[in-house]
Amino acid sequence: MNVPEWNQRIQRWMADQAAGMERMYAELHELAEIGWQEQLTTAYIGERLSEVGLEVRTFAEHTGAIGTWSGPGGGRSVALRADMDALWQPVNGQWRANHSCGHDAHMTMVFFAVRCLKEIGYQVPAGELLAVFQPAEETAEGAKALLQTGLLDAADCMLGIHLRPQRELANGVASAGIYHGGVAKMHGRIHGRQAHAARPEDGINALETLAAIVTAVRAIRADLESGASCKVTTARVPNESDNVIPDEAEFAIDIRASSFEKLERLAERVRQTAAEIGEADGAEVVTDWVIKAAPAIPNIDMERIVGEAIVEVLGEKGLALPVITPGAEDFHFYAMERRSLQATMIGLGCGLAPGLHHPEMTFDHEAMRTGAAILAMSAIKLLEEGRQR
Repeated sequence: MNVPEWNQRIQRWMADQAAGMERMYAELHELAEIGWQEQLTTAYIGERLSEVGLEVRTFAEHTGAIGTWSGPGGGRSVALRADMDALWQPVNGQWRANHSCGHDAHMTMVFFAVRCLKEIGYQVPAGELLAVFQPAEETAEGAKALLQTGLLDAADCMLGIHLRPQRELANGVASAGIYHGGVAKMHGRIHGRQAHAARPEDGINALETLAAIVTAVRAIRADLESGASCKVTTARVPNESDNVIPDEAEFAIDIRASSFEKLERLAERVRQTAAEIGEADGAEVVTDWVIKAAPAIPNIDMERIVGEAIVEVLGEKGLALPVITPGAEDFHFYAMERRSLQATMIGLGCGLAPGLHHPEMTFDHEAMRTGAAILAMSAIKLLEEGRQR
């Protein structure tokens, strides 16, 4: 069967799934659990994957599930990835786990894409199709944890999908890539010297050094290109006596840039600035930084294939340019950690408002059928291309 015929089958099948998708979305929305605590969500997903005939693997060490649909050996391994965790935030005045980033919709779309292929009679050729349900995306730890299981070592291609706000993508269109920025967290400690507040010249005031670092980092941010930023997000001075010059202070800086190279350069600039301020004050400033979320690594070949799938589903006008966003996504750790893995994330326009992470975020639920259809078509294209090689 050729690609247009598969597309017609997918479209007809999806047209009948509105109620089922809405039900699964509602159930996952109510199950909302924060990162590393997605036990109920993992059990739910595992049961559903088993129902459609996938071999399901879960983990003793942490939450998450991977469903495997195997064809004959030796072919391409394609993974569809969904994030599982919710945010912990106040909703109507009460703190609770809440799916305000669309992860409940992402899980629904990945599951229905796989179920669709099963029920329309598609047969995975040489290789396998993986349904990857990843925990702890919001803490940027889940992708690395799943990589460490070894179950993705054979994966050749990976697709993710994410709902996008209205200001990024209009409802009814989709992009074949999302170019998230990278995020680094810098932690710093300032060591000064205590003194009586009446004799500040006898001490080295760690608080004043911290204040100078805050001002300097703000000045650096004002000088940066669009999409890059740095800002002090935590400041602590453990001083209980207001007549003592404080000798210790701690701070954290959030650093963002569009590529790893820019992220590294910006982190070094911030580190050097903090060290110079400390030296000028006579204080010791010690810093360390770590990448919390990898920047996107654009993959033109994957974008081409997914772009063709989007056109099949939505027509030429439904294909948008890749989304460039200052937000972060730990999906990109897969390609960063395994350079042989071809990966891209689909951006789905869905009328999302007022914005991601807003406790009252809403979107057009019909877009889930579109997203699932794009994932299903993309999987077919990737698997069939692998068979031809």
